[in-house]
Formats: sequence, C-alpha cells, structure tokens
Amino acid sequence: MYPPALLAQMFQPYFNGVFPPPEVAFHFLSQQQQSTSGQAQPTALDVATAAFTKRMALIQHPTEDRDSGNETLSYAGSPPLSGTSSNESSRSNSFSVSALLKTELVHKAKPVLSPTQEETKPLMSPAGFFRRTVQKNMEYTCHKEKTCPVDRESVRQDRTRKRKTRDDDKDVELDETRMMMRIVEEVTQAYREAFGEGLVVQNPEDMLQRIGHFVSKISLFKEYSEDAFAAKIRQGAKGCMLLRSAFSGDDSPVTSAASPALVERLRSGLGHVGLEELALLSAVHIAQPDGVHGSDHVSLKLTECLQAQVRLNNPEKENSSKFTRMLFKLPLLDAS
Repeated sequence: MYPPALLAQMFQPYFNGVFPPPEVAFHFLSQQQQSTSGQAQPTALDVATAAFTKRMALIQHPTEDRDSGNETLSYAGSPPLSGTSSNESSRSNSFSVSALLKTELVHKAKPVLSPTQEETKPLMSPAGFFRRTVQKNMEYTCHKEKTCPVDRESVRQDRTRKRKTRDDDKDVELDETRMMMRIVEEVTQAYREAFGEGLVVQNPEDMLQRIGHFVSKISLFKEYSEDAFAAKIRQGAKGCMLLRSAFSGDDSPVTSAASPALVERLRSGLGHVGLEELALLSAVHIAQPDGVHGSDHVSLKLTECLQAQVRLNNPEKENSSKFTRMLFKLPLLDAS
C-alpha cells in the first residue's frame, strides 16, 4: 500500500488543483480508519478515486459569487506542493485548463438602453412617406393650413412644376447668353464700320463724327436722350482716341498726339487686346465717362458683355484678372 503523500506526488502533474493535498488525504484516511475499525479498510486507490470523483463533480458545477455578482469556478483544490518545480507546475495546469475550457461560462453583456432610446422608433423619411401615400392611394392634408391635399395627382403636379421651373431657368440663361452674343456682334460690327482698317483720322472733328457713327449703331444707346447722347460722345471722344493709339496701332495725327507715358500705362498688364475687346471697352467708356463712378443699365450691360468676351478670348488662368485690369484703366482715360 502506497502512502497518501506518495500518491499525491505521483499524480500531482495531472491533478493539480483537483487532488486534495497530502494533509487532507491523510486526515481523511485517519477518520475512515476510526469510523470503520470493524470493517475492511479501503485501499488508497479507492480513496483517490472517490476524491477525484468528488472534485470533478465540483468542477462540473461551478459556484456563483453572490456578493460580487460575477460567476466563478470553485476548484476546492490546493496549490502545488512546495517540492515541485515551476516546470512541473506549468505542466500540471494542463488538465485543469482543459477542464476549464469545457465548463467556462461566457458572460455576454447586454446593452442597457435609456428610456429615451427605448421609446424612439425609426422615422420614415418625407420621400418615403409621400411615396407610400401615393402608392396606397391614401389622402393626406397639410397639418399647417389643412388645405393642401397630398395625393397622386398633387405629387405629379408638383414634379411637373419643378421640372418646368428648371426648364424655365435654363431658357432664361440661354436667352441672356444669346442677347449678350448679339450685343457683342453689334458693337464689334459698328466699330469696324466706323474705324475701318487703314483708316487715317485727320482732325478731332472727324474723330467726333466717327465716334457718333459708332455709337449710333448700338441699340443700347437709344435709351439716352439726344442731349445726353451728344454729351457722352463729346466726353468720351478723347478716351476712344487714347484706346486706339494704345491697342490698334493707329498712326493718325490725332492719335499720335497722345502722351507716350499715358499710352504705356494703358498697355501695362493687358497684353494683346482684340478688336471685340477694344470695341466693347470703348463703348463702356462712352457709356460711363466718369470711369468706375458712373453706372446705369447701358453701362452695366456693356460691362457684362465685355467680361464674357474677355473670358472667352482668355481662358488661361494667368489671364483670369484681365477684365478687372481693364476696368482699372478707365479712370486713366478720364484723367487725360
């Protein structure tokens, strides 16, 4: 017969934490011997088997820690013997770990919702609401005025009205673009007729006549009275002469009398100025002889046309501010 201490050391690598310590086993055997002195004494193998069965039953039924609220496993085992090494202790944990894996209780936390979250229900979008209203042939009345029915016909009319509004906006933009193109062509053609290629202006009176012919061909200037029309021609004649001297290459005696320094300031920062831009800039100067300080319907419309033409002729990024630089040149024409 093997003593209990020897049995514990023999089975310690396999039953660590499961088999009782030697002191408990020895005490248990002593009690059994006292209680069954007249009976046959159980063998050490029977004692070990009974203890093993009891410990396995405890492992199969984990206890619950009522105080902390957490579920734990009750091993009812003892730490390894003082004589065992760390390697033996790590190997002896194999059985207990496998048992734990089989009986581990996985606690999944249930999210706790606030009363507001529990009462909140998914809302239907307005588009989905009206779509279902139309599909089910239901009737809905506006809650504010109580006079706006929402049904299949009203939804169809609303879509048609929105589509018509978009089409109308596109038509308005298209009409404005066509009108601006017509004004640009009209101003350019009038300037070409008044100042043909190779034309030499002999005197200031001839210059006034040509400017009058140029402006009279522009329909926008018909909004002015005869007196205002004549005053604008007289005040804008000298500025138109400077513009021709700076950008058209006109070597007429009238244009050559301009100050070279002023002509150079007009050319600075503008680069090449085409015929359309020169004609529109001259028309803008005549419409507002006070430079950037005067503005009316005619001058604003001509300015918009000039801006569109400059952007069309100069799509490059470095020339994006050419229109602004042109407007800054207008006060120089009035100060001459």
